[in-house]
Amino acid sequence: HCRLKLFIILVGVHFCCDIMVNNFFLGGEVLEILISYHSKVPIYEQIFKQISNKILSGELPPGASLPAIRVLAKDLGVSIITVKKAYELLQSQHLINSVVGKGTIVSKLSSDFIEDSIRKQLEKKIDEVIKFGIEVGIDSKEIKEIILLKLDDNGER
Repeated sequence: HCRLKLFIILVGVHFCCDIMVNNFFLGGEVLEILISYHSKVPIYEQIFKQISNKILSGELPPGASLPAIRVLAKDLGVSIITVKKAYELLQSQHLINSVVGKGTIVSKLSSDFIEDSIRKQLEKKIDEVIKFGIEVGIDSKEIKEIILLKLDDNGER
């Protein structure tokens, strides 16, 4: 067992709970999950997005153990069903596996899979930006110019 702190940050309120978890993360690192009860994004999706981002970024390496559903639900102050739904989404995306006797672990992902997943996330965010721009009356030419300008600002063009 490794003793570590799981920080749960609720909008405007910080809680810190000491928990005992068996091989929570390699090296005893801290998992930080931000939950907003005022967001339009369901809590299970907030959990899913944060854990999947940590997996795809390499912050959670292959073989890292995730907390049991009941433990995470208790520490986040949410229902077991909420965490179970988040884990089911992670499993459907092949990001985690449930292994009998080991619990839930991060899957080994190919670099092609990671690049493809990141690209899909980026395309989704760009779609949201384009949709927002059109909704507020900006034409597609100007949206393109803004995106290209931002790329220039970041030295990427």
